[in-house]
Amino acid sequence: MNLAPRHLSLLFDGPMPVNQLAARLEVAPTTVSLMVSGLNRQGVVDRTPDPTDRRRTTVPITRDPDTRAAVEGWLANGADARQKPSNPPPRNNVRCSSGL
Repeated sequence: MNLAPRHLSLLFDGPMPVNQLAARLEVAPTTVSLMVSGLNRQGVVDRTPDPTDRRRTTVPITRDPDTRAAVEGWLANGADARQKPSNPPPRNNVRCSSGL
């Protein structure tokens, strides 16, 4: 399974239609569709027809128990990282002076 940080928001809040995911991520639906296709090929997500609108596809995490457990573990680690405040390393305040 090859998951990257960009997949965290895609998977974090549960199944959503592709257009809703695109709006949430502030990217084009085509971009999300490509991400979903890659995750679908890996067996990470399923594409499920929306029961209320057959034109839409909802993207839940796969039903396969082993893969689902791995994805949920990865998401839990990502959730921990999202909640921790970032502490950037101290910046060196180096001033350059030119002899001009």
